[in-house]
Amino acid sequence: MPIEKIEIEIEKLSENIETLSEISFKYKNKTFHINKHQINKQNKAVAQSNKLIASHQKDFDELGPWGDKIEKLAREFAFTINGNFKNIKFNNI
Repeated sequence: MPIEKIEIEIEKLSENIETLSEISFKYKNKTFHINKHQINKQNKAVAQSNKLIASHQKDFDELGPWGDKIEKLAREFAFTINGNFKNIKFNNI
């Protein structure tokens, strides 16, 4: 599964977990209410998210060194051009 599809799936699951969190706990009229049914649904969504991430852990591990290389190249690039653009902030380029 390409990283973009994994990212979309993780985002959907995260949004679902967030929504379930919002409806699982309510504070109303000085009383705290817990909806156990929604908490169970949230726990299932968290388990599904953990399973998805675990199933692609080797893919994430393989990306790590690439991130390090990209960061190193970006730093070298920034250092190289820094002298040429003393009065310009990088977010203006």
